Amino acid sequence: MIVSTPGVYECYNQSGQPANKSDPLIIDLSTNRRYRFSDTQNKLTVLGCDTVTAMTNKQGTFKSGCITYCSENETVDLAKETTCSGRGWCQASIPKGLQELNIGIGPVVAVSASLINRCALAFVVDNKSFNVSDRTLPRFEDVGKGEELVLDWMVEPDVTCQKAKLNQSSYACGKNSDCEDFGNGPGYRCVCKRGYNGNPYNPKDGCQDMCKGPQRYRPGKRGKGKGRCEPSPLGIGFGVMAVSVFGITVTASVSLRMRSHKNVVKLIGVCLETRIPLLVYEYIPNGTLFEHIHQDKSTILKSWEDRFKIAAEAALALSHMHSNIKPPIIHGNIKSANILLDQNNLDQSYSAKVSDVGTSFWSYPCGVAHGKELFDTKSGESINMIHRFISSMKGNALSDVIDFEGASDDEMKRVEMVAEIAVECLDQRRTNRPAMREVARRLAVIHRASAVEEVEENIEEIWDAEKPYPREISAPGNECEQCMSSCLSCLGMD
Repeated sequence: MIVSTPGVYECYNQSGQPANKSDPLIIDLSTNRRYRFSDTQNKLTVLGCDTVTAMTNKQGTFKSGCITYCSENETVDLAKETTCSGRGWCQASIPKGLQELNIGIGPVVAVSASLINRCALAFVVDNKSFNVSDRTLPRFEDVGKGEELVLDWMVEPDVTCQKAKLNQSSYACGKNSDCEDFGNGPGYRCVCKRGYNGNPYNPKDGCQDMCKGPQRYRPGKRGKGKGRCEPSPLGIGFGVMAVSVFGITVTASVSLRMRSHKNVVKLIGVCLETRIPLLVYEYIPNGTLFEHIHQDKSTILKSWEDRFKIAAEAALALSHMHSNIKPPIIHGNIKSANILLDQNNLDQSYSAKVSDVGTSFWSYPCGVAHGKELFDTKSGESINMIHRFISSMKGNALSDVIDFEGASDDEMKRVEMVAEIAVECLDQRRTNRPAMREVARRLAVIHRASAVEEVEENIEEIWDAEKPYPREISAPGNECEQCMSSCLSCLGMD
């Protein structure tokens, strides 16, 4: 509760004599024991030069105050004061549980030159709203005004939550509310449960859920601060199937943390009518990237632009998992069989959607997945693809493993750029691998020629992801920070 109270002041004329003086300030809350001066928000504040202010209670069990000073022939500009040093102003704390204040003010010894034609002013104020930079050393016209201070209040004085709950007829907390013991003296108050707001003292309606429909409440950092509602997590599908068994794989438990993303297969709902609950995902009509790589009849991969687009969008989905989800989700099973191809009915273009957030340690890392989606060996023979691919890059013989038939000079240059990214992702040193958001950004730029507007949208999405989380960090307690953010970590192990 915020109330306005006067201050206590003394003003001096040109001769240094008191010209305007208030009585000592007495604020007494003892007649209503539900109220206390807030010890966390209020401060005794003094403005003026060479002034001493004393603060006590009626019983004399508490005494405090502060002293200000100003150097002779020095101009004090409160707008430039960044700390409460006592120079032109000072502050003192209010003790816990206080119900009465008696405040007096006066010069330190004798009236100094700094106080001539000026005033000294003391008041109790809400320190959160008070800004000394907005004030000046007080003059005659600045005194006699009210200042806002904060009062704490409780439902019942001298009654704890434990005691209050024993008498439900007088217990004040309503629906979806919690009881909190009052910190500023004995008593209790009611507050809405986390994720609810409203009137915690209303016995019928009480506190209402802040999040509507499929949303869920996300508390602030470390359980403190202002929380927010966010969309319910949407899952990642399993292969090209529309239904995945809940609980059979780690996919089901991990996917529930995912938020909606255009390049991630969406969770539609949960079917509870079967003996084992089933997760229902959106239907992706065009199969997996693996099928198109190994099908001679595939028309999608005949276009280099489609290949660039698939690589950029798959990287964007993984960047979303690493940067937008807290704690981050590491796919652990990224491979061409888990990249699905959707089709836009408006322009008949194709887009990539990542599926199956599993934990298989025997899948391709991101660098290899990008290599597979863009490149395939001419012969199709069974080889150690990673070693041959890296060797071809070192020996400037990329054409030995990539079929450049039908590719323009510009497309060949961009293929080489993608290949360089893949090699960086396959670096044996974890610290040398680029973060997934960096991979997504670079691939979006490489894909620029076919869809400039879409590339700009993708880059903007990556930047937006970095704003609330400037660094990709691991979950609390996980010391492997680089493992959580590097592109090779999609493999799930180093």
